[in-house]
Amino acid sequence: MRLYVRRTAPNALKVLVFAAEREITLDIVDVDALSLKEFRCISPLGIVPALVTRNGSVLTESLTICRYLDEVSPGELLFGHSAEERATIGMWERRSELMLLNPAIDYIHHTLPEFTQVTRQFPAWARQDALSAAERLLPLMEAQLLRNRYLAGNRFSAADITAYFGCSALKEAYRKRLTAGLAEFRIVYLRGSFELLSQRAGERKHRFMPASLLKSQFEALEPPADAIEIDVAQPVEGCVAQIRSQLGR
Repeated sequence: MRLYVRRTAPNALKVLVFAAEREITLDIVDVDALSLKEFRCISPLGIVPALVTRNGSVLTESLTICRYLDEVSPGELLFGHSAEERATIGMWERRSELMLLNPAIDYIHHTLPEFTQVTRQFPAWARQDALSAAERLLPLMEAQLLRNRYLAGNRFSAADITAYFGCSALKEAYRKRLTAGLAEFRIVYLRGSFELLSQRAGERKHRFMPASLLKSQFEALEPPADAIEIDVAQPVEGCVAQIRSQLGR
């Protein structure tokens, strides 16, 4: 199967992470290497991601692609097995997409200068209203995660992947929005070299955020200026001790 992506597009990245988590091998094509005319022959609306299945049909929309990959691949289903499990995962996945990921994408598109040539921007609307849904959802998510190991229960699922992409703090603009209205907070910056993190990502059995996507994350990263900075080359216990010390705990 062949997947057409743009590696800076959150929904395309979501499918890449989903496939990696399910250990599904795909032929990846970056559409930036194609002309728009070439890509529209595959995806008439010109949107990513687009999946060409084994029988040659084309699927678009990230949720549809992830569900398809889950159904046709062996292994643990990330959308659930029982009716109740599928319903619970589906509920939290849609909440995460509609109230977290999509508003975050809208905020980025309407406030960052690199998108001025792509879309008509309404920054005032984005800052005041675009993320109001996220602000309603986050307390509910926090309460859910206090009761469960993962968002839809005690098993990692598609809902966790979608929620992850709605909570990016790589850029200063994202961090400002995430911390808006908080009277007291500290940002912890876990600093590590590309080589070190690439090695660790390649060695771990759990494949969430595979090593192949690390380069784009480093390219997007804007290190925070005023943060508790921790060198992750040391053991986890040392990192935790330093964080607790600097937080006065």
